[in-house]
Amino acid sequence: MQDDLQSFVSHKPLPEIRVTLGDQGETHQFSQTGETHQFTVTAQLPRGQHDLNLEYTKDAETQGAVEILSVSVQGWPMGLRIYQCLYEPRNSAEKMKSHLYLGHPGRWSMSIPVPSHERIGGVGFA
Repeated sequence: MQDDLQSFVSHKPLPEIRVTLGDQGETHQFSQTGETHQFTVTAQLPRGQHDLNLEYTKDAETQGAVEILSVSVQGWPMGLRIYQCLYEPRNSAEKMKSHLYLGHPGRWSMSIPVPSHERIGGVGFA
């Protein structure tokens, strides 16, 4: 069974992921199992709430999963605020809060306040 599972995993296509914030974005095609990638998006945003989005670019259900390890805004880690997110798999009408593991194609989003330095952890950063 383990060999069958390993064979299945090794033949599963790896996902292509797009991260967007405002009108800026970056796309990455994963090329190996266990690969990590750091997305960097620079955007000038007006004051208010803005969505940071991560989504699969392809709809095929048999793609590798993606796990979000951390999010930083202006170089500062978001810490536990990362769990104030919403994951919407395309194969379901369910909206999952606080999910960092994306097992199916869909969209993950997190609201970012601008200016963020006024609201991270209740401490102002310049």
